[in-house]
Amino acid sequence: MTQSTPEQTPAPTADRPREASWQGGSFWDPIDVETLAAQQGVGPVTNFDDLLGDFWPEDETADEFIATIRRWRREGSIGEPSDGRGSS
Repeated sequence: MTQSTPEQTPAPTADRPREASWQGGSFWDPIDVETLAAQQGVGPVTNFDDLLGDFWPEDETADEFIATIRRWRREGSIGEPSDGRGSS
Protein backbone atom coordinates (compact mmCIF):
# COMPACT_ATOMS: atom_id res chain seq x y z
CA MET A 1 0.00 0.00 0.00
CA THR A 2 1.36 3.39 -0.92
CA GLN A 3 1.31 6.16 1.60
CA SER A 4 -0.82 9.14 0.60
CA THR A 5 0.24 12.72 1.10
CA PRO A 6 -1.95 15.12 3.13
CA GLU A 7 -3.18 16.67 -0.15
CA GLN A 8 -4.34 13.22 -1.35
CA THR A 9 -5.99 12.17 1.91
CA PRO A 10 -9.77 12.66 1.70
CA ALA A 11 -11.55 14.34 4.60
CA PRO A 12 -13.03 11.91 7.13
CA THR A 13 -16.76 11.25 7.02
CA ALA A 14 -19.11 8.83 8.77
CA ASP A 15 -18.57 6.39 5.89
CA ARG A 16 -14.87 7.08 5.57
CA PRO A 17 -13.16 7.66 8.95
CA ARG A 18 -9.79 9.33 9.27
CA GLU A 19 -6.94 7.09 8.22
CA ALA A 20 -4.23 5.99 10.65
CA SER A 21 -0.85 7.74 10.67
CA TRP A 22 0.81 5.02 8.60
CA GLN A 23 -1.92 5.59 6.01
CA GLY A 24 -1.51 9.35 5.76
CA GLY A 25 -3.32 10.70 8.85
CA SER A 26 -1.66 12.26 11.84
CA PHE A 27 -0.63 10.14 14.82
CA TRP A 28 -2.26 12.65 17.18
CA ASP A 29 -5.60 12.82 15.36
CA PRO A 30 -8.41 11.30 17.43
CA ILE A 31 -9.79 7.96 16.30
CA ASP A 32 -12.83 6.13 17.62
CA VAL A 33 -12.60 2.61 19.06
CA GLU A 34 -14.59 0.98 16.27
CA THR A 35 -12.29 2.40 13.60
CA LEU A 36 -9.18 1.39 15.53
CA ALA A 37 -10.50 -2.17 15.95
CA ALA A 38 -11.30 -2.39 12.24
CA GLN A 39 -7.81 -1.14 11.32
CA GLN A 40 -6.23 -3.72 13.62
CA GLY A 41 -8.48 -6.53 12.39
CA VAL A 42 -9.90 -7.36 15.81
CA GLY A 43 -13.47 -7.96 16.88
CA PRO A 44 -15.49 -8.48 20.02
CA VAL A 45 -14.79 -11.40 22.34
CA THR A 46 -17.42 -14.08 21.81
CA ASN A 47 -16.14 -16.63 24.33
CA PHE A 48 -15.47 -15.42 27.88
CA ASP A 49 -13.07 -18.32 28.53
CA ASP A 50 -10.70 -16.77 25.95
CA LEU A 51 -10.07 -13.98 28.48
CA LEU A 52 -9.12 -16.29 31.34
CA GLY A 53 -5.47 -16.84 32.09
CA ASP A 54 -3.76 -19.84 33.63
CA PHE A 55 -1.16 -18.06 35.72
CA TRP A 56 -2.35 -18.38 39.32
CA PRO A 57 -0.48 -20.93 41.44
CA GLU A 58 -2.95 -23.51 42.73
CA ASP A 59 -1.34 -23.54 46.19
CA GLU A 60 -1.64 -19.75 46.72
CA THR A 61 -4.88 -18.13 47.82
CA ALA A 62 -6.00 -14.64 46.87
CA ASP A 63 -5.53 -13.62 50.51
CA GLU A 64 -1.88 -14.72 50.40
CA PHE A 65 -1.37 -12.77 47.21
CA ILE A 66 -2.87 -9.59 48.69
CA ALA A 67 -0.80 -10.00 51.87
CA THR A 68 2.36 -10.34 49.77
CA ILE A 69 1.63 -7.21 47.76
CA ARG A 70 0.95 -5.25 50.95
CA ARG A 71 4.18 -6.53 52.54
CA TRP A 72 6.19 -5.63 49.44
CA ARG A 73 4.71 -2.13 49.50
CA ARG A 74 5.55 -1.68 53.21
CA GLU A 75 9.10 -2.90 52.62
CA GLY A 76 9.50 -0.96 49.40
CA SER A 77 10.42 -4.26 47.74
CA ILE A 78 10.39 -4.74 44.00
CA GLY A 79 10.16 -8.28 42.79
CA GLU A 80 10.13 -11.55 44.70
CA PRO A 81 10.29 -11.68 48.48
CA SER A 82 13.34 -13.26 50.02
CA ASP A 83 11.56 -16.50 50.95
CA GLY A 84 10.08 -16.89 47.44
CA ARG A 85 6.56 -17.60 48.77
CA GLY A 86 4.49 -14.57 49.45
CA SER A 87 2.65 -15.19 52.69
CA SER A 88 3.38 -12.95 55.65
